[in-house]
Amino acid sequence: MFSRILIGAVAGAIATAPQSAVVWGLRAVGVYKRQAPPERVAEHLTDATVGRENVPDEWFTPVMLAQHVGFGAACGAVFGALTAMVRPTTVAGVLAGLAIWKASYDGWIPATGIMPPPEKDEEGRQVTMVVAHIAYGTLVGGFTSLAG
Repeated sequence: MFSRILIGAVAGAIATAPQSAVVWGLRAVGVYKRQAPPERVAEHLTDATVGRENVPDEWFTPVMLAQHVGFGAACGAVFGALTAMVRPTTVAGVLAGLAIWKASYDGWIPATGIMPPPEKDEEGRQVTMVVAHIAYGTLVGGFTSLAG
């Protein structure tokens, strides 16, 4: 069980890189215009913990990336633990990625006031987030299934 959790955590951490590439790439080509969700979440978490004013501007991006990779690793670890009950597959990973999107963007993120729910958000941003979470889930499921 521990090895599955560890494999899932590593897969989740790694999968945040291509997931982020989707998010920032689609923003760069104009699919959506407003700030990327990882930036908004990091601002909120930083304000709630140490205060944004206490984090120098040059530190914010590394802090944001660490928070995002940490969340990806934690979600991957949960996926790894669940694979003790269900065989890890790419399809299971995609479903997990979509469940993370639903729980986050239609759950705790709007509940905490960080961003609006999907139906009130910029359309292109939510499409981007769904595609990004499919990419994340594909990689987490794929990596985890390869590791056994």
